[in-house]
Amino acid sequence: MRIQKGQLFGCLPALDARRFFQRERNSQFTRGILNEQFPALSEAQVQETWDYFIRCGYIEVDREWDGQTWYRTTSKGNTLAGASAAQPIKRLTAEKRLEEFMQRVAEVNKNDEYAFIIRRVALFGSMLTDVREVNDIDLALELSPRLADKDAARRHEQQRIRLALNQGRRFSNIISELYWPRQEVRLFLKARSRVYSLHEMQELRELGLRDFKMLLGDYPDF
Repeated sequence: MRIQKGQLFGCLPALDARRFFQRERNSQFTRGILNEQFPALSEAQVQETWDYFIRCGYIEVDREWDGQTWYRTTSKGNTLAGASAAQPIKRLTAEKRLEEFMQRVAEVNKNDEYAFIIRRVALFGSMLTDVREVNDIDLALELSPRLADKDAARRHEQQRIRLALNQGRRFSNIISELYWPRQEVRLFLKARSRVYSLHEMQELRELGLRDFKMLLGDYPDF
């Protein structure tokens, strides 16, 4: 998915909307989260944006709890979180960047410090066509704990979280903190490049995408 300068999602510029979904991915939240993250928005703008997210399928109700309605991002919202704002790139350049990405995948899988390894990588989108320029490199990932023992894997994740906190990283909520061992892998793989659009493997199933190529691992059973 590619977003463009000047594009709006409700009353939010595209980059702000993407940042919102990056922050709230894999978490639960209430409508008040928009007021907190974007205090410059009026109440009417917050409501318009929230309604837009629901109407377009970017968020959905998760549960009713403690007198409030809690929401979560959908596969479509997670796709927006991984959207690229980069300019189209030549195919030859994209192929080189893809090769570099897979080299970093191999580095993660060989590095015992990371709590997660990459089991599957699937390529989809414009890279599977014959166009001379591609908008971005769409990749779906499946991560698994490095350690098979659940208790050992949990301790490994806690070690990575403690290390991040000791190095000065701060998390906006407990969900972001718990998700960090996965997120640090994704950040390493992206290498600060906007050309990659990363997604969860399950999003291919939820979005009904069948046209993809496995770069690592077997084809998923869906």
